[in-house]
Amino acid sequence: MDGMRLRLVLISVVVPSLVIVAAVVGGRWAAGEVGGDTRSALTSALDSLPADTQVAGFTDWSRIRHVLGLGSASTAADRAALADDAGLRDLSTRSVIGQFTEEMHDAYGWSTADLDWEAYGQAPDGAAMVAR
Repeated sequence: MDGMRLRLVLISVVVPSLVIVAAVVGGRWAAGEVGGDTRSALTSALDSLPADTQVAGFTDWSRIRHVLGLGSASTAADRAALADDAGLRDLSTRSVIGQFTEEMHDAYGWSTADLDWEAYGQAPDGAAMVAR
């Protein structure tokens, strides 16, 4: 029975943990945190879109927070100011998710307040939204 219990622990705890670690490392690598991405935000965003993208939109959330003087925008008031002021000042018109900042924070624990940038691309066979 001990061998079976060990196998159950491996399957139910260790394997999912390894999958999570692989996903986090893969995400950090894709985000340029491993190996250092020296490209501009726009270049990195456009390179993340499908090769056959015909129309692209780019929103530099890091720059918007800087322009609005919001820093990390870690409070609900700062996130509300980010969403409102970015829209009013026409800084986030190309954003797909900019109007959902607080809803995203509540649902996922992250939002546009945590992103460096967002890009939206349309191709003949569909569309994609990517973010860092």
